[in-house]
Amino acid sequence: MLDDLVSGEVLTINAIKFTLTPLNSAFSIDHSKGFVFTIKEFDYLTNPRRYSFNISVNDGNNTLSKPLFINIVNLNDDKPHFLNPITSFTVPEELSPCHIIANITAVVPNDPLYSGFIFYTISANNYLTIHKYTGLITIANRMDRDSAPLRDDLTITVTVMASFSTPGPPLSNSISLTVTVNDINDNPSICFADNQRREVPETEVKGALIATITCTDNDVVPSFTQFLFTELYCLGCNQLFVLKSNQIILNSSLDFEDPGNFYAGNEYSLLIIVQDGNDTNLKGDAVVYVTVSPVNEFPPIFNPVFYSYTISELLGSGTIIGSVNATDKDLPPTPLLYSMVSVGSSGGLRSIFHLDPKQGQISLLTRPDYEDTHTHTLIIRVVDGDLIRPRSATATVIINITEANDEPLCVDPIRQTCAGSNVSRLILREPFDYSSGLDTQWSYTLTALISDANLGSARIQTGTVITTTTEVTNINTVFDGEGVDPVSKRVYEYNSKSGARSWKDAIIVSEPALIQPESSTLVISDRPANAESPPRSGQSKSSAHARSDQSPASIQPHSGSDQSNVERVVRHQSFNTDT
Repeated sequence: MLDDLVSGEVLTINAIKFTLTPLNSAFSIDHSKGFVFTIKEFDYLTNPRRYSFNISVNDGNNTLSKPLFINIVNLNDDKPHFLNPITSFTVPEELSPCHIIANITAVVPNDPLYSGFIFYTISANNYLTIHKYTGLITIANRMDRDSAPLRDDLTITVTVMASFSTPGPPLSNSISLTVTVNDINDNPSICFADNQRREVPETEVKGALIATITCTDNDVVPSFTQFLFTELYCLGCNQLFVLKSNQIILNSSLDFEDPGNFYAGNEYSLLIIVQDGNDTNLKGDAVVYVTVSPVNEFPPIFNPVFYSYTISELLGSGTIIGSVNATDKDLPPTPLLYSMVSVGSSGGLRSIFHLDPKQGQISLLTRPDYEDTHTHTLIIRVVDGDLIRPRSATATVIINITEANDEPLCVDPIRQTCAGSNVSRLILREPFDYSSGLDTQWSYTLTALISDANLGSARIQTGTVITTTTEVTNINTVFDGEGVDPVSKRVYEYNSKSGARSWKDAIIVSEPALIQPESSTLVISDRPANAESPPRSGQSKSSAHARSDQSPASIQPHSGSDQSNVERVVRHQSFNTDT
């Protein structure tokens, strides 16, 4: 052909046309390309299984023909078929996982060869699963009939699908299964007390209700929910509590002061056992804690209720006098607090005593003073430690103060007297004579030496006494009365207006000897004094002797009927000595 083209000849190519004979309604051919198509669905069982054709091709000049054979292959188009006649199952609750419920089996009709290629699946659920290749249905999770959702609906419905893949589209079939879950008696009673922690006063009476026990059984079937209250356990209770039906009753005294109760600590744990009515192995329980609270039944008691102490007034601050003691029968013990209701006041102080509030110890805040108060009466109260209802008692304490020689000497000529003092008097021994010039000093300063005879060693206290004299002039003194001197017993005349007086007789009474008392005053003049004073100028020895014989308790004035006489009056001072 190439040679022809080279030589310049022209090649003409005509269109090719394909034909299929004989004509068949099941097939067609593409005349331009020669593709053969099926135009119907074949059924291996009803349609011819072999088709014979003659296919020709023509280019307009020549025709070429060849035979064509088409064989129909038998493909299984039937869905899987389930062999299980039972689709409903009943099982008890609480079966363990992997427990077998059923075995689902499916086959391919008329072609057992494909049965080995079937795969199984199960619809979504919480309880069942299926083996992919064997169709074995087992339990996946716990099935509890007594809790939701099985408590409300006891059935489980699932769909199992069997499928296999063919040269064509996959084929599958499904079946619905129902599993009913039955209740079993598997729940013990659940119990609780209306008051799990009960506080009971120790004075609670026998027969009092302590607690009520309530129980429930979670089983669904009514016959499985029956139970019985069987036992009460309590360590150390010693029959304090009893169980009557579902109630705990007090059976004895809870007194805190009872040694048997105190041994148990007054706290009790009660265990109540509840048994299932159908299965004795199923038991429930409840626990009740009972705490006995103490009651303040008894007031504190002083022993004794009266105390007496005697102390010296020389004791100083901080000295412990004694203690009061009280006890309380209530248990458990609480601290006792002491206080003074009535206190011993002295010397302007509200109280000179201190009371330890915890120990009941009485001590001195300051020195007591016998001269101020001889006896102190204290009323002491004790209160127990109950914060809600405290109880109290009182005791009387008598504290006697004994006298001691503790007062300093007191010289007080102005106040005249001191507390607890001995009074000594300063008297004029001789009259003054200023008219004759015998006496010229009008003011005298005297020093008194005072000793305390009560002390083992004398305390010397000095005081200064100032005496003054005053001159009184009497003219023509007239005596209008008589009197007797209480010391010398001599009779004297006196003027009732001026007070001037004169001895009526010439009796000279000798001066009595001076005796120093046990506690006395010794007066020493600041003016020098000799054993025998010399007579003054213008005065004879006899006159001086006469003056010395005059009684020291009286003053002798000079008298005359027609001339002036001068009378000296001296203020008598007293030395007050406190001891």
